Amino acid sequence: MLNPFPDLLVFALLAPFFLRIVLGISYARFGYLKLIRSGVTKIGFLKKDYFRTEILFILIVGLLETVGGILLIIGLFTQIVSLVLSMFILGTIVIKLRSGATLSSELGYHILLLVATFSLLFSGAGAFAIDLPLL
Repeated sequence: MLNPFPDLLVFALLAPFFLRIVLGISYARFGYLKLIRSGVTKIGFLKKDYFRTEILFILIVGLLETVGGILLIIGLFTQIVSLVLSMFILGTIVIKLRSGATLSSELGYHILLLVATFSLLFSGAGAFAIDLPLL
């Protein structure tokens, strides 16, 4: 099939860049909320069902999500960070599904984040990153 806008393919490296920035902001926000604001409610949820060391778990995941989000924004270790954050968001989806959550908009958002984060694993960092480009 013909491409309707072939001249736009010159800017192909900008797509992972925009995706990386948006995902970095989202994950940094998730981590911030876990660490600062809503950690108490998450601890109660996890204590009830899943983990015994819930405070340590929330601190580690919150810190890794915040640092991972910042690394995505600056474009450092993009593929490694994408792999780790994909595992975190996949765990979040599994926990939400096991707790009886239906396909709500929040769960749909998490699935979208999983797919977008996983796509950075294959596409690389894109433009304006510290990582070396994929060849």
